Order: sequence, then C-alpha cells, then structure tokens
Amino acid sequence: MFPASTSEMNRMIVWLLIPFQIISYSCNNNEKQCLFISFDHNTWNRFEKQKFEFSVENTSFPYDVMLTIRHNEDYLFDNLYINVVLEMPGGEERIMEYDFKIKDADGNFQSNVKSGYHELSFPLHEELHFSGRGVCRVEIENLIPKMEIPGILELGLCLLQSEDNQHKKTNQGLLRRI
Repeated sequence: MFPASTSEMNRMIVWLLIPFQIISYSCNNNEKQCLFISFDHNTWNRFEKQKFEFSVENTSFPYDVMLTIRHNEDYLFDNLYINVVLEMPGGEERIMEYDFKIKDADGNFQSNVKSGYHELSFPLHEELHFSGRGVCRVEIENLIPKMEIPGILELGLCLLQSEDNQHKKTNQGLLRRI
C-alpha cells in the first residue's frame, strides 16, 4: 500500500476530529430543558395540578429549576401562592410552598411586558444536585383559595445548568418562601 497524499491525510484528520468536536460541544453546552403548559381560557382551575417531567442524564454539575409565569391584565391578585413537589430520579421528594409577588404595592405588575402578555421568572431550586440519572418530576399546585384564577396564560418550568449566580439576582425580592 502506498503512503496517503497530504490532502488525503488532512481529510482523514478532519473526519477523525469531527466526533471529538461534537462530544466536546455537548459536554460544554449548558444543559437546558424547558416545558410550558397553556391554560384553557387563560384560567388556572384551583384543583388542576400541573405536572412536568425532565430527563436527567448528566449529574456532574448542579441544576437550577426556574418557574416562568405568563399572564395578562386579567390577573386579579397581588401574589401567586403555589405548592411545589419535586421528585428526584431516585424517589426523594422535596416539597416547598412559594409566594410569588406579581404586583407591587401600587398594584402595578412587576413582570416584563412581552407581545400582549407579562412574564416573570423565579427560582424554585438553586444548585440542585442529582445523585443519579433518570426522570425528575415536578408537580405544581395553585394555592389561591378561588375556584378559577383568570389571567394565567402559561406556566413554564426550566431545568438548567447552574451558572455564576447571574440570573439568581434578577428577581430577588419578588419571591418569598413560606
């Protein structure tokens, strides 16, 4: 067999490096999974628990769990009270009640205004370490003592790789853990 030409060697090297670049990118890429639930008639029924599931494959770094609320001007309350049950892949449960401040003392929405709706994001869990791979389940229950809560368009949940506390300072003061 004859030695390969320089151009053939360069092509072989490129083809050998492509898988390493893909692996390197996927290892360095911030892990992020987001799911959103839309509400019929922009109304969240008091007894409709919202359920999310995330696949946890990489346990080498901590995660943040962020809640996003999208609402319109029909939202009547100053706060949103919820109960969150987070079930880890191994079966461990973490339960916490939250009181999210939606309006300020003057009754103005504290959210970012998007095209036709308002949006707020809050941390539910920060630097959460998973001990094993598998499915992470999150159940969110509305605790406002009214049957129908108008003005809620969507509820979103993101599981993302923790960062340098940048987003954690964004909404300080808007959240009160009960």
